Amino acid sequence: MKDKLIDALNYPRDYVKSGMNLRHCDHGGHYNKDDKDCAMCDTVEECLWLSRNDDCISIEQKPEHILLKSLMFPLDYIDLHLARAGHNVGLCSCEACAWLRNTEELVNEYQRRTHSVSRF
Repeated sequence: MKDKLIDALNYPRDYVKSGMNLRHCDHGGHYNKDDKDCAMCDTVEECLWLSRNDDCISIEQKPEHILLKSLMFPLDYIDLHLARAGHNVGLCSCEACAWLRNTEELVNEYQRRTHSVSRF
């Protein structure tokens, strides 16, 4: 399960970065707590998420529940972007819609697995 959660984080990194205007960003889309301009930027949420989930960070060391939590932002972010673009996520075959469907199912699978109660 952990490998699936880590794999699911790959696509949204590129998706989030592609939607950001980084021409004037001195930090390449990574939040810098020491730069007051970062707190005022239009993409502060995206930068914070990217900083916490960068592929350079050893996400393999993170526990599954943290990886799952890391998927919540891109699920909402991508879902909102797709809705604004008029995609029907249930029927659309584009990469973003496929990622969203697959990741929602992965999250549901994780939640079923971790919340199931054994009778024994």
